[in-house]
Amino acid sequence: PLVSIRTVAGIKARVSMLRAIAPARTDLRQLRPDVVFSTGGYSAGPVMAAARSLKIPLALHAVDSVPGRALRMHIHHAARLTAGFRSTSGHLARMGISANPERTGHPIRTVLREAVAERVPEADLLLIVGGSQGSAFLNELAIAVAPMWGGRIRLATGPTHFNAIAARAPANVEVHPFLNPGQMAEAYRTAGVALARSGGTVAEFAMARLPAVLVPLPQSADQHQACNADEFVSIGAADRLNQTDATP
Repeated sequence: PLVSIRTVAGIKARVSMLRAIAPARTDLRQLRPDVVFSTGGYSAGPVMAAARSLKIPLALHAVDSVPGRALRMHIHHAARLTAGFRSTSGHLARMGISANPERTGHPIRTVLREAVAERVPEADLLLIVGGSQGSAFLNELAIAVAPMWGGRIRLATGPTHFNAIAARAPANVEVHPFLNPGQMAEAYRTAGVALARSGGTVAEFAMARLPAVLVPLPQSADQHQACNADEFVSIGAADRLNQTDATP
C-alpha cells in the first residue's frame, strides 16, 4: 500500500530517502554514468535525485499503467520518458501531470522470448503466479479450484508460503516456491491460461500471447494493478476478477 507522507511512517520514509541522496551522489560521482535509467520504486528515489543534482540525464520507464510516486516526482526532469501501456499519459493527465511518454513496451528476457517462439499450449494446463513473493490469496484459490479443474495446475507459491501449500496441494497441483527463468520459459511455452496478479508480469503474458484471468492486488498503489488489468481487458487479452468476488 502507498504510505502517506503525512503519517509517521511516511515522514520516516521521507527522512530515510533524503539521507540516502548523499551516498547515492558519491557513488554516481565515482561511476560517472552517461545516463541513469530507472523504472521507479522506493529505493530508486534517492538515485534519481542524486542524478538530477549532478546534472546526469534521466531515462525513465513506467512499468505500470499508473507511474509510481517516485517516478512521478522526476518526470519533468527526464531526458526520455517511456511506457508500456497506452493509458499512461491519460493517468498522468488526471493527476495534473502533463507528459507524453513514448510507448515502447517492456524489455523481456531473451530466454522467455525464445521459448514462446515455439509455443505449444496445453489447454488444460493452468499457470498460477502471484509475483516474486507469491500471493497468499492466489495460493488459497489454487487449492480451492484444483478439485474442479480438469487438468494440471502449475503454482508458484512464493518462498514463504511453499511448505504450507505443498503439504495441502491436491495431486493435480505442481507446487514450486518460485519459477526460475528456465521453468518460467517452459510454463509460458506450454500453459493454456494463466491466473495471476496484474503487476509487471502482464507484459510477459502479452509477449507469450497467453490468455489470463487477472486478480488485481486491492492495496496496490494508486490502484495501478486494477488499471493494468483494465487495459488488458479492453483489448481482449484478459479477464478481470476482483479479489472480493473470488474469495476461496
